[in-house]
Amino acid sequence: MAEEKDGIEEIQEIDIVPSSDYEYLMSAVNAYECVDGINGLTKQEQQRIDRIKRKSIMIIDHIIGNMYDELFEEQTDD
Repeated sequence: MAEEKDGIEEIQEIDIVPSSDYEYLMSAVNAYECVDGINGLTKQEQQRIDRIKRKSIMIIDHIIGNMYDELFEEQTDD
């Protein structure tokens, strides 16, 4: 949400809490896509971009691993 203060728009932080694997997956994909085409203007900015990509890939890998385990877990007959 934005508020205007002295003619300058001030953006307030919003807590978004994804609750399902799908939402986490889509958030990670969106984060990666947002920074994928950006070349860091400074060394610090490039490090941020690389960190976002690395974390996004880790989230995607974790969720894909969970999905794989659910789909292919051994079924036991009792």
